Amino acid sequence: MINTDELSVQVKRNSGKFESMKLKDLNDISVGQLKSFEYKKDKTIEALYGRRGELFGMVMIELK
Repeated sequence: MINTDELSVQVKRNSGKFESMKLKDLNDISVGQLKSFEYKKDKTIEALYGRRGELFGMVMIELK
């Protein structure tokens, strides 16, 4: 079983910087704020995030 409180999501804010959020905090983002939503699981994610990246991949969200 996966504890969703432990999964990280990368959110790109208006400033252009990525910010790490916990999956449970996504309720603070409204659908109207979304520009793109992407799931990545590749060697780059694995290199950046290690074992977690390899197992779960990474959710990348870009806001308007």
